[in-house]
Amino acid sequence: MAEQTNLTDALALEKNRFMQFITEAAAEAQTEVTALERNLAARGLSNSGARFSGAVKVRFGRLLNVVWQVIELRRELGRSVPSLFEEQQLAALKDNLGGFVDRAAAGVVENVLSRAPDPGSAVRQALRANVEHEASSAKVRISSELSALRLESRLGLHRHEKPLMAFNISHSTIASLNLGTVVGDLTASIQSLVGQGQDDLAEALRGLAEAITESRELEDAQRKELLEHLSLVSTEVALPPDRRKTGPLKSSIAFLQTGLRSVAQLASLLSTAEQALRVIGVLPS
Repeated sequence: MAEQTNLTDALALEKNRFMQFITEAAAEAQTEVTALERNLAARGLSNSGARFSGAVKVRFGRLLNVVWQVIELRRELGRSVPSLFEEQQLAALKDNLGGFVDRAAAGVVENVLSRAPDPGSAVRQALRANVEHEASSAKVRISSELSALRLESRLGLHRHEKPLMAFNISHSTIASLNLGTVVGDLTASIQSLVGQGQDDLAEALRGLAEAITESRELEDAQRKELLEHLSLVSTEVALPPDRRKTGPLKSSIAFLQTGLRSVAQLASLLSTAEQALRVIGVLPS
């Protein structure tokens, strides 16, 4: 009876958070699309194909991020309620997420085109074809991710591990930056910090990485360099103090401080990270 109650509560929480993720994604997409439209308008491209394709890409990309957030939430909740990993529950989630992707794909093009003069049937068809292709790929990934959850559960990988601190960074956002192993190194070192009980520092570095990636005030070259230095900082502070390379660590921190303090949103997050670094003795109090 207790297990059934826990399952019901977990599913209710998941549904609540699902709706929250959608609301947040819509707000974030609107902010990005507004900035995109202003940029294109300044260049005389208000009704160009770039406006329509860019808006569709932003809105659909944000909605797909919701899917990965929900899967990560299921992974987290399943550690406390293992029945969430049962075949029936994962199949239901797969159907739910697949339906969400289909609805998003069907609605996002009309949503974008309803806000501007009709660009013509050729553009409509091209936009729909691109979104349908992305939706198809997303559903394949959903199936793969949920199959992995099932296997992880059978192998007992969720029993004692701490929740993963996942990045909310889409591949489309970083694809042009040629970051190599930077995001992977950040993920590994931040999860290592979580395993060490350094949750505040891990969260501060994760938030800073996401903000740098999403910042509209930085050029691609700046974002790439800042993320590379942040990766070095994250990797070094995850090591025992006697194994850290103090020189490169201090140099990278100084580079981040110089590059981020001039951007209001990033300066605030930098301050949080600096405080966390003081707590572990990397920066002076």
